[in-house]
Amino acid sequence: MKKNLLKILLFLIFSFFAYLIVMSYIFSNGYRDYKEFCSQYIPILKQYHTEHGVYPSTLNSFEVSTPDFRYSLDKCGYRSFSDSDSYSFYLSDGFLGVWGYNSQKGKWWYD
Repeated sequence: MKKNLLKILLFLIFSFFAYLIVMSYIFSNGYRDYKEFCSQYIPILKQYHTEHGVYPSTLNSFEVSTPDFRYSLDKCGYRSFSDSDSYSFYLSDGFLGVWGYNSQKGKWWYD
């Protein structure tokens, strides 16, 4: 009887910690920091704009050291605006909110 009760208690404790790990993974966007990853492109984009007078339409032509295979360039939400000569990043922070970068202000915002 005591053995079965101990097994059930250990199973419940294990299940609780497994649940915590899965939920923290979901809410933290898989333990990835896309704000830091996408920020690597800001100086590259400034240099590109200085050399060409416009911002590129995509980031695919640039090679930046990716900290991990889990990062995807598409998740940066890069968009260039030819009419205002600016660009932006727009990315999700898991279920918690949204990050964005405005090149005209040179600042990140969070909502």
